[in-house]
Amino acid sequence: MPHERIRAGAGESNGKLFQSLKDKNVKSPIFDDNTSGLRIAINDVWTYQIYITRYKVNGNHFEMGLEYINYDHFGLDFPDIHKYDQDIFYASFVLQHFKNYKPFITKIDIVGELKGIL
Repeated sequence: MPHERIRAGAGESNGKLFQSLKDKNVKSPIFDDNTSGLRIAINDVWTYQIYITRYKVNGNHFEMGLEYINYDHFGLDFPDIHKYDQDIFYASFVLQHFKNYKPFITKIDIVGELKGIL
């Protein structure tokens, strides 16, 4: 991977890519699949990073390498235990807030390519 990458991520407040996503009201992914386990592993994206790893223009055609890194954690706060109202959430809440257990973090790294016409 090249040393210089163009970056946009949740919480980043500068950069053309971030501003473009914000202007288009692009939201973080939310997974509500109840059958494959994806919702348990990464219910919604807590933070993300998007990198343009390479960029090439030939006439009016372009190619770019993209890397999407998504993170989620299974941290619970007080509204979560009211929302879900199940023993497993109560137990997790007590472990995290009173016994100093850290919630697990899920990281998904997706590498892809985008081609198009300018």
